[in-house]
Amino acid sequence: MPTLGQQLVELLRAPACVVGVGDPARGDDALGVRLAERLSKRLAGRAAEGAAGLAESARPVCWCDPCEGNDETGPRAAGASQNPGSWQSASVMQTGRAGPLAILLAEAAPERHLGWLAQGFFKTVLFLDAVDFGEPPGAAVLLDSDAMRSRLPQVSTHRLSLGLMARYIAMEGQARAWLLGVQPASLRSGQGLSETVERTLTCLEALLVTAAKTACRARDAGAEPLAMAREGLT
Repeated sequence: MPTLGQQLVELLRAPACVVGVGDPARGDDALGVRLAERLSKRLAGRAAEGAAGLAESARPVCWCDPCEGNDETGPRAAGASQNPGSWQSASVMQTGRAGPLAILLAEAAPERHLGWLAQGFFKTVLFLDAVDFGEPPGAAVLLDSDAMRSRLPQVSTHRLSLGLMARYIAMEGQARAWLLGVQPASLRSGQGLSETVERTLTCLEALLVTAAKTACRARDAGAEPLAMAREGLT
């Protein structure tokens, strides 16, 4: 059975958008947003801009090419584009090759970006969020859209559950939605991440960075991602 790291390589080989979800002011609910921010720093050399200060037409998106960067300086990055969807669509449709990885900071209102995520620019939409799935704090789970709808129909406190959003994305386009969730310890307002969830975040950060780079190398080499993943991931 593939490990979590190997599964992530498979998901990130296709044109993908990683979506950080949660309220940064509610303790461990900040997990998805903080993880997305760290990924953008590691893979793009600078953080994706947050929602504050952006024009209404802009999206807090960071475009990353894991093949070009390293963990210290990263590759070129385009920050928050005024029309990132058209850029990604051209990259995929004109070259037939997966474009850079997109990282979106959706925070507590992922439904605002639902139409954009479902337009067909991506094959994989990976939500990062703190979810209650009945395990000890800090535990992580990877769920596909079917599991999201059946096991966690009210997966979060967002106005529209991630399970329903996953269904919409699948119905409207070619993308398949996944959830990388972490069991929170506390959702109390005004607190930062708990120590337990912070440790999980650090582990997932390393795992996702390695998976993104492995998937990129596999895609460029025309190799099977799982074969390369077995060499670099446990």
